[in-house]
Amino acid sequence: KLFSMMFQYGYWKNLVNRELKVLSSVRQLIPPLFVLYLGLLPFFMTPLTIIPLLVYLGLILIFSFNHKGAALAFLSSHIGYGLGYLKGFWDIIIMRKKSLTQEKITR
Repeated sequence: KLFSMMFQYGYWKNLVNRELKVLSSVRQLIPPLFVLYLGLLPFFMTPLTIIPLLVYLGLILIFSFNHKGAALAFLSSHIGYGLGYLKGFWDIIIMRKKSLTQEKITR
């Protein structure tokens, strides 16, 4: 459920950005960039390119040490948001998909 919720949140963040014509914060780009990094990692794997992944996993372990299920929650929210943001960027920004409200009005 958390993954699905964060996917939707990331997806529709693109519509907000498009309507406001501004990126609300640079921080919102970190999860989609991380997902792109994970997707490209197998093609460019070197000891240097693995460092960000190891740092991320280490931070997850540190911050979730005393909280059961927190590590999975971190992964679900970050990857879900990142994938949703990338899908929304493709649909809403690149393909210029209309919002649900605009589609209902034009019918």
